[in-house]
Formats: sequence, structure tokens, C-alpha cells
Amino acid sequence: MNTNQKNIENQISNLIKIINNGNLVHALKLAEKLSKVYKNIPIIFNLYGIIQYKLNNFEESVENFNKAIKLNPNFFEAYNNLGNSLMEFGKFKDAINKYESAIKLKPEYASAYNNLGGAWEDLGDFEKAIFNYSKAIKFNPEFYTAKENILNVLTFHKPKNSYSNIFVELNSLLQNVKIPYDDQEEISEESVISYYKKCDEILSNNIKNFNLNLSQIWRKNTYDLNCIRH
Repeated sequence: MNTNQKNIENQISNLIKIINNGNLVHALKLAEKLSKVYKNIPIIFNLYGIIQYKLNNFEESVENFNKAIKLNPNFFEAYNNLGNSLMEFGKFKDAINKYESAIKLKPEYASAYNNLGGAWEDLGDFEKAIFNYSKAIKFNPEFYTAKENILNVLTFHKPKNSYSNIFVELNSLLQNVKIPYDDQEEISEESVISYYKKCDEILSNNIKNFNLNLSQIWRKNTYDLNCIRH
């Protein structure tokens, strides 16, 4: 590895560190500088797009992810990240196309399956959502976010199809957990907390090292920094 290549990798690693530390203003300035100096390195534009995404600058993030893909058409992480940005505009079908492109390039790409499940969930196709969340867990059994996402769907949707997934198998148990309801009274916070604790207990008794986060009960998408592919 020559000195120039080592210097570039050090700068990229430093940028990733700054992003992970949450100093997005500094990261944005550095990414802008690097994108002007190194105009042919896809990962820089992928990172630039992630920073813009985290700053809610979604149009700019789309632009940078597209640049990364143009420089490297096989950049599956950038397709995944682009899908997330398109989701912010409500372009669910376009996002699905990008997630599927990522999966075509890397069939075992758990993050893209998770996000693809999220897109189908937003479109109201809960069967496809469960199918793709299940795929994400299959390829990454420790994928907490995908587990949480599929659990959220299963709390209000009973699958019509059969899936080889522990969460779906536990669905019948979760469906039997009810929140005490009286149409004459408002549901109390204690009842809601009790409901989620019961769900958590069912999961804890059947799945090791998994706890339901009571304060985070909405779907999450995942993005990819990609610290190695240039």
C-alpha cells in the first residue's frame, strides 16, 4: 500500500469516527472537503450521504448516494442507504427497487432485507414485511432491530402464511396478551406498560438476550457506513 492510499484510508477512518461520535457539523465540513479532493472514491460520497441523511437533508443525501453508485454500480450499501432516503419522500416503490438492487448484489444482505420489510410495512403489506424481516434475522440472527421490527408488526397483524421464524411461532402467545379495555375509560399508562412487560416476559422465556425496549416501539431502518469498500 502506497503512502497516498494510506493517507486516504486514514482520512476516511477519521471521518467515520467523527460520524460515530455524533459531531455531524464537523463531519459535514470534512466530507464536503474530501468529496472535492477525491472525486472518484465512492465511499466518500456514501459517507457524505449518510451525514446529510442524519441532518435531515434528504435531497442532498439522495444526490450523494447516487454519485457513489455511479462511481461503483456494485456498491450495495449505497443502494440500501439510497432506499432509506427515498423512504423519507414517501417514494416507497422506488425505495423497494433500491433495496432489491442491494439484495441482488448481495443476497444475504440483512440490512437491506430489514429496510425492505419496512417499506412493505408502510405500504400496508404486512405479509411481505414479515417475510423480509424474517430474512434479515435469518442472515443475521443477532439483528436486534429486525427482531424489534417484526415484533411490532406481530402485535397487530396475524400472519396468513407460515414462516420459519421464532417470532412468528410466538405470535399466538403474543396475540393472547390483551390490554384491559373499557370504552368508558381512557387506557391507563400502567395498562400499556403492563402489556409490554407481558410481551417482554414471553420473549425472555423463549429467546435469550432479547429485551423489548419500551420507549422505542416504532420501526427502525438501518444504514451502512461501509468502512472498507472504496
